[in-house]
Amino acid sequence: MKDFLEILEKFVLDVIGTVIPGAIFLTGLTLCCPAIARYANSLQLEKFPTNALLIGIAYAIGHGLSGFGECAVVRPFDAFLKRVRSRQYQGQT
Repeated sequence: MKDFLEILEKFVLDVIGTVIPGAIFLTGLTLCCPAIARYANSLQLEKFPTNALLIGIAYAIGHGLSGFGECAVVRPFDAFLKRVRSRQYQGQT
């Protein structure tokens, strides 16, 4: 049962953390770029291969976004917090 819960947790985190942000980015991209919007309108979204391809693309884009967020946001913020904490421990505020 524990393995099942771990697998379920990993699946949910993958969907929430990668597929949904990637799908939101793709949706925003189609709203901003008319050429992509015309191509998206020509797709037959009711067919399985098209849906699977779009989910795969959203998953890949979501991973790219999370990697960018890790490098551009989390690491600099973590370095900033380390500097702040070291000043607090040295008695400097």
